[in-house]
Amino acid sequence: MRSLAAVIKTIRTGIHKEVHRCKTEALKRTKEIYNAVIAFYIEFFAAHLDVLDKTVEARKKDGTPTPYLRKHTNQELLTFAELHTLATKAHPNPGWLLDEHVPAARGMPTELRRAAINQAIGKVRSWWSRLKTWEETTPDQRGREPRPGAPNEPVTFYAGMVEHPAYDLNPQKKKRHTFISLKLHTGQKWEKVSLPVVVHAQAESLLAGSALEKERIARKRNGQRRPRSVSAKKKGASGPGHGWRNP
Repeated sequence: MRSLAAVIKTIRTGIHKEVHRCKTEALKRTKEIYNAVIAFYIEFFAAHLDVLDKTVEARKKDGTPTPYLRKHTNQELLTFAELHTLATKAHPNPGWLLDEHVPAARGMPTELRRAAINQAIGKVRSWWSRLKTWEETTPDQRGREPRPGAPNEPVTFYAGMVEHPAYDLNPQKKKRHTFISLKLHTGQKWEKVSLPVVVHAQAESLLAGSALEKERIARKRNGQRRPRSVSAKKKGASGPGHGWRNP
């Protein structure tokens, strides 16, 4: 079965220049923490380079019986990193605890942390490849030894991390701005911060359409669930026909 290509629209918006100073500081602080987390995972993967080179047996999705060898995917490396850096009930004492190295990362949104891990994976892969090439080059032609370097990346907020409060866009058309809500570090903790962003007409239309589509999906999901029958409960009826139903 052939997979269908998906079209993704990216909207670039600028934060309004009149944003409150406290919110600006929260954005700067969030960027600092984000890059500190990237630096932590760069150090982590630099200490586990064997994982980058290790090959695993895999099979093609087309059903070909013959297996082949491949290196770990980014998703597998991300899982490996979280297993050894995040405390859970199953693994309460990981060898590299993120919260100890970057205390402000405690409570960091999961998707933001994973964006930082993916950044670190890409940087370490690139550095490790350049370093191996450097080591294989004759000394008189090597040049300077490659280094991972300190990260200074802009914060990546994915769609699931951005909320669009249910503001009516019509009264704001003259101002040409709307609001988004992001979870930022405000100095003491991670909390949602509403930010005014400048939008052009096309982006405004897309945002409004996106909000309507989310509402439609939510209504459809809610309509698929039927509340528990009170009368059936009183009669002592039970079974799959009574209660919540997922058709």
